Amino acid sequence: MWILVAAGMAYSAITVYEWASIAFKYWAKAFGFVVLVEGVAIFAHTPQIFYAALTILVAINAIATAYTLVSDREEKREILKVSVPSEAIESFY
Repeated sequence: MWILVAAGMAYSAITVYEWASIAFKYWAKAFGFVVLVEGVAIFAHTPQIFYAALTILVAINAIATAYTLVSDREEKREILKVSVPSEAIESFY
């Protein structure tokens, strides 16, 4: 069970740290935020506190992942526009 917890925390902590470093603009605040929220999500004995931390983590990870997917998609569109000659596109149709 603890392996699953550690794997989930490793996945989440990296994304939350990247988000927090942009939001707080100082690495110590970002690190502290990650330790606090991830720690509360794992070790909280009060259900309300656990669910609040879990909601924050889910929201940050969802928004960050959605942004990454959209930005990667836009970059790939730009690469395709540059790398595919217009003659190849016209002959396709």
